[in-house]
Amino acid sequence: MDTETVLKIIAMLDARITQYEGALLLCAVDADFEAISASKWSLIFFRDHLQEYIEAQVSYAENALGE
Repeated sequence: MDTETVLKIIAMLDARITQYEGALLLCAVDADFEAISASKWSLIFFRDHLQEYIEAQVSYAENALGE
């Protein structure tokens, strides 16, 4: 996978996570809060997984260069 594309996806996930954080402040019903919170944490988990992929690619590139 192209790392530039992954970085763009991570930025989009960060933007959506920020939107969910704002929405959580406006929740009046516990069920809505739980649904938005679960969605937010799912996106955070996916974002972190993609960031680990980027870190692995950087590590691989460094090792290939002999650093």
